[in-house]
Amino acid sequence: MMSRKRGEAAERALAALPAPDCSIWSDGSAAGGTSNGGGGAAIILHRENDRRIECLAAAGTHCSSTRAELVAVREALKSLASLPADSLDAIKEIRLCTDSRAWPEVTEPRWPGWSPWGGLSVSLQGVAVDTISHLADLGRTVTGLELYDCTDHTAGSLEPLTRCPGLRELTLSGGVPDTVSLEPLTRCPGLQDLSVTAADLPLLRWQLPEGLERLNVRGPEVTEPRWPEWYWGLSVSLQGVAADTISHLADLGRRVNRLEIYDCHDLTAGSLEPLTRCPGLHWLTLSGGVPDTVSLEPLTRCPELRELTLSGGVPDAVLDSLSGCPGLEYLTLGDRQRPAETAFTAAAVTRLVKSCRELWSLYLHCTADTGRAVLTALKEADLGRNRYGGPRTIRLIVPGELYRQLKSQEGRWIKVWKR
Repeated sequence: MMSRKRGEAAERALAALPAPDCSIWSDGSAAGGTSNGGGGAAIILHRENDRRIECLAAAGTHCSSTRAELVAVREALKSLASLPADSLDAIKEIRLCTDSRAWPEVTEPRWPGWSPWGGLSVSLQGVAVDTISHLADLGRTVTGLELYDCTDHTAGSLEPLTRCPGLRELTLSGGVPDTVSLEPLTRCPGLQDLSVTAADLPLLRWQLPEGLERLNVRGPEVTEPRWPEWYWGLSVSLQGVAADTISHLADLGRRVNRLEIYDCHDLTAGSLEPLTRCPGLHWLTLSGGVPDTVSLEPLTRCPELRELTLSGGVPDAVLDSLSGCPGLEYLTLGDRQRPAETAFTAAAVTRLVKSCRELWSLYLHCTADTGRAVLTALKEADLGRNRYGGPRTIRLIVPGELYRQLKSQEGRWIKVWKR
């Protein structure tokens, strides 16, 4: 019923158009929609009493019906080009009529990023998903691949990637349906960097490639992946995702050693609780500010946590909730680009340093007044003893312009360093 209505609508639209000099009617098909395709086209020369020319063409072993139809159109245009000069001179307008609903809608190229591994970087935009199958036959090693708006994914859409042994970096943009298996990625032994949407993250449960080193997870408003820093083990970055995305990290089947969270604006009191199920978490970044309704207490139950960055506004209540974090050694506070937005006080920082017995490096991005107040408070505080029984020494690290103001004021156990 729907097909008949579309046909009637197409006939009405064509009838309303001016008569062309030449019409091309094309069609194409493939077995199962993926293989052994072929296409045909009929050329009608209206200036020559509707003379009809027909052409057929095979579209190859691996193809879609869309590709088969494109091959048919190509053959039709080649046939037109071979017409005698007087026939070509009579053709000023050609109308192409196709029943395909999968013609590309991309008008501007989206170039892939440069691959740090050399080789060939490829971006596929708005193409039929079977286009992936041709990558292994290009005669070049594809090391980087970005897929944008491939809307016809099927269960085995990503299987051809297993024939690209040099693939190192893959970006899946636009999401994939729940019916699509990401299992083929586990058979891409060289894959090191993977970027997916937050909706796709549950599909990766126990399906991460063994050699994967960096995983980027993007929210719906994010257009470019922000890769996490290289680290030993698996590094993960979450960009603009809902806070409940954090809960899936413990189910990936791999230890997450480094986690960077950017612009997660719906954090609540218990949002970080799932991190207690990530026993290998060593380095954590929370960027974009932490509301005072959020508790960092779950981090005190992450036994391997050594390095923590809290970028943006960090209220005293948030710092107090981190009290007694047992293994924390490095702490970064504030926003390097916007130091005036720093919300913590010298008193809160001092309380935290006193309670975190292993902490010895404190990086500050703040105003000169706040930095000076923190230095003074730390010099006056009793910071206790280190694990060896000696006085604790704190390395206070600040930007260059602040370093020049504070270096002369450092104390015996509080040393000022330049970042």
